[in-house]
Amino acid sequence: MRRVGRIVVEHRWWVVLAWVLLAGALAPLAARLGGELEVSAKVGGSEAAAVDSVLLHDFHSPFAHYAILVAAGVPSPNTRQGAAILDGIINRVDTVQGVSATLSYRDASDSVFLPPSHGTFLVVGLAPKNGRIDELVPRLRDATAALASELAASHPGATLRWTGGAPINFDIRVASAAQGQKAEASALPVTLVLLVLAFGAVTAAILPVIGGALVVVIALGLASMINHVWPLSIVLQNIATMIGLGVGIDYALLSVGRFREGLQAGLLPHDAALETIEHAGKTIAVSGIAVCIGFVALLFVPLNEMRSVGVGGVAVVGCSVLMAITLLPAMLAILGPLVDVGHIPGVRRGCGSGAVGVWRTWGRFVIARPLTVLCISAVPLLTLAWQARRLNPDLPRGNWLPRGIEAGRGIGDMVRMHRGGILNSVRVLVQLPPSSSLADTAGWSAVRNVTLALAKDHRIARVASVATLFPVLAPPPALFQMSPRQQQTLLSADWRATVIEATPKDSLEINDITQLVRDLRELNAEQITELRGA
Repeated sequence: MRRVGRIVVEHRWWVVLAWVLLAGALAPLAARLGGELEVSAKVGGSEAAAVDSVLLHDFHSPFAHYAILVAAGVPSPNTRQGAAILDGIINRVDTVQGVSATLSYRDASDSVFLPPSHGTFLVVGLAPKNGRIDELVPRLRDATAALASELAASHPGATLRWTGGAPINFDIRVASAAQGQKAEASALPVTLVLLVLAFGAVTAAILPVIGGALVVVIALGLASMINHVWPLSIVLQNIATMIGLGVGIDYALLSVGRFREGLQAGLLPHDAALETIEHAGKTIAVSGIAVCIGFVALLFVPLNEMRSVGVGGVAVVGCSVLMAITLLPAMLAILGPLVDVGHIPGVRRGCGSGAVGVWRTWGRFVIARPLTVLCISAVPLLTLAWQARRLNPDLPRGNWLPRGIEAGRGIGDMVRMHRGGILNSVRVLVQLPPSSSLADTAGWSAVRNVTLALAKDHRIARVASVATLFPVLAPPPALFQMSPRQQQTLLSADWRATVIEATPKDSLEINDITQLVRDLRELNAEQITELRGA
């Protein structure tokens, strides 16, 4: 550390310049990061991801990814006025780049699109060119915003709201990021006041805040570069900012405090900076390594959100350590006694004043009575730890989304239409052995068996498949006359795989649906299809 200290102190101006140039180069990348990060959760290697991949590549399905557009408060689509409104909505949605297809009452006169209350909904297939579904959500909403205003003028109470997997993920993470930034903006002034009270001088208090802010900018810029190689989640933005400010200020606090102690002990600014790096630097480095080990462990979790937390944590903690042992000592060596400029009258210069004060008195009390303090302090700690028994990892019941977000209001519209189960539809992929296909009796019977088994489940309200489209015992001739879009939606290109959509009952909560998925995955494929190798 002492060798590092000599280099930093001797070349202090170059060190400061290097950090300024680095921050200047990465600041534009950091500013754009929020628009580049993914908002949808991804689980690497999961069964659901595998099904999505099959639907996209083997089926070429226009509905491999989709969103739901809920048109509430409009006439039913089986009326002339309602049909005209639905046609206008479809025409507007079809103009959005990235929309692959739409499915509504106009395509299939299915009663599912005719809820008991006024309104209807559309299933909108999404196929963005760069593979990022979340980028389409603002585009979709912009396309229907003007139309929604026009409808509300002629039909008071009419609304057009986007919901489903992609809009829900988008809204949750955008709302989370906005609320996190608001909280951080509120906390920063309070932090500065506390630092002023701790140091007793404005300059000494501002330095840790500047260090923390620089760490956040540089870490976010580095994350932007990593994002081009390894796509990251928008969760990283909040995590990096929160941890960066906390750890950055904490480490800077140690450096500034140690430097002021050195000055008050009679050391020259250069020597005080060297002492800071040698002593406080070791503490900071060990602490940073320990924290980084915890974040590195998250990189091995096959969920992009957890990995993003790991990347953000390693980036900000690493930058905080480097800042505290290079940039801050260099700045302190330049400032020297000026670090105490802006002394607040009546406030004792703490963190290096050398005064006994209340903290030294408290320290002596603790050291003199270690067992007593340990027993007393264990009471509140154990009380808090005991509450961990009440932690419930299950998702909350009902519409638990933040109030005010469009996707949440869209879910409410679907529930009032008694179509809430549509949002939780479960796709079951049936893959036949190489010797069979949907065109032969054995393959057709296998799919029909799965369809009938799902229909018997009391938790499932509706099952849609080729077997419900053609409820016959053998492959019908009409199967070969299906439209290209129907075939791509329901059948793979080689007819050796098909998808069955099971819609849970509206009364099921998310935890019940999760259990339904678990139960379906435990089914024996060969037993239920009566076909070996299925």
